[in-house]
Amino acid sequence: MVFRRNNGPSLKPEAVPFDVSTLEAEIGQEFQRSRVSEYAPPPRQITPPPLPRVVEEDIGQLSAAAVGEMYEAAAKSIEAMGTELISVVARTESMVAEFKITMDLLKQTADGYREQAKKVASMIDDANSMTLDVRKACEEMRTKLSAPRKPAESEAVG
Repeated sequence: MVFRRNNGPSLKPEAVPFDVSTLEAEIGQEFQRSRVSEYAPPPRQITPPPLPRVVEEDIGQLSAAAVGEMYEAAAKSIEAMGTELISVVARTESMVAEFKITMDLLKQTADGYREQAKKVASMIDDANSMTLDVRKACEEMRTKLSAPRKPAESEAVG
């Protein structure tokens, strides 16, 4: 349900079904009835006065000064960027120096591991050689013990 203003003297709204087809016509009637043009001043065409010759020259000088200031601001920004770049390069060089120290430490660690591996391999070889010698000695002893014995002279029956 939509309320619409009554055309009569009463301002009390009354329920009327909304009709889109009449909307444009109603708006046109309200616009004509309000007579906005009676309250608004008539439109005026304002033309600016011509600029004096001195002002035209000043505009050129002001434009040149503004362009110069813009270029100066850009140059200062570039210089600031250069200063920042120098700072970044210094930090990068510091990082490279730390990297070289770290790489030297890693190389020393790797060399230490290689030396330790050689020592361990040598110990394993020595233990293997000793194990083979012990095995050979045990085998010889077993062979001597299992061989038939010749009776010694003191043991000879006679």
